[in-house]
Amino acid sequence: MRSRVVTVIDTALAIDPANAPCSHRRAAVTQVDGHHYALLVDMLDDAIRGEVRSLSSGLMPGQAWGPVVSGMIDHDGRAVLILDVAAVVARAAGSVRSVA
Repeated sequence: MRSRVVTVIDTALAIDPANAPCSHRRAAVTQVDGHHYALLVDMLDDAIRGEVRSLSSGLMPGQAWGPVVSGMIDHDGRAVLILDVAAVVARAAGSVRSVA
């Protein structure tokens, strides 16, 4: 990623502007429509593979999360939501804030 320009997105704020920013974060770098983005996240555990399933009726995300969740996987007996990265980027683009 050296010498690459990336747009940095605070994922928590893009999902729900009411979220308070976390002081210790990491970035997951991805590419959407040919542009690089660094998505700030509270924590990174691991990259895992799984079969993506649609959300079950008992697991519906709230109003803020619904538009950015594309499905789920099972991992270690727990349901893990799958973010639609393009939807997070689009949501962030709609709520651009200037940095002081």
